[in-house]
Amino acid sequence: MDNNSGSSSERSRIIVRTGIIGIVANCLLAGVKAFLGLLSNSVAIVLDAVNNFSDALSSVITIVGTKLAVKAPDKKHPLGYGRID
Repeated sequence: MDNNSGSSSERSRIIVRTGIIGIVANCLLAGVKAFLGLLSNSVAIVLDAVNNFSDALSSVITIVGTKLAVKAPDKKHPLGYGRID
């Protein structure tokens, strides 16, 4: 499949779905790592959990950007919001 195939809405749907999977996975990893880090008294593992949590927040930002990018054109943005992401 080449990069130009598929609609914009299909691309957005895939980005959102992937972002949600990333959020869930990173939150689970963060929880497990935080628990194990606290249990073993390891600052490094706790900070790795914080890193996983920040990765989850990055996925949230990606989803918000994608949702904004598919907005219909309006008076202020006559060409649409496609490059907002």
